[in-house]
Amino acid sequence: MESLALAAAIIVFSIIVLGVVATFTVFRTPKSSAGRIATHVLNALGVAAGGWLAALDIGMGARVIGAAVAIANAVSLVRILRSRAE
Repeated sequence: MESLALAAAIIVFSIIVLGVVATFTVFRTPKSSAGRIATHVLNALGVAAGGWLAALDIGMGARVIGAAVAIANAVSLVRILRSRAE
């Protein structure tokens, strides 16, 4: 049972870290192509992981965190894609 709780804590922590990465990339758009690729990959993972956590049938707090992470990553991804088009 302790290993299950540890696994859940690691998963939720990684999702929160992806949300923090999205928050930083909203305010600071990467300039290099390698930075853009890494940001695209991390934001895509954040949208998927946050959406997955929001869709689970678990407590409301975890669902809100998942939705916030998915939205933050989606906003960051859209801003990066728009800045590239300009």
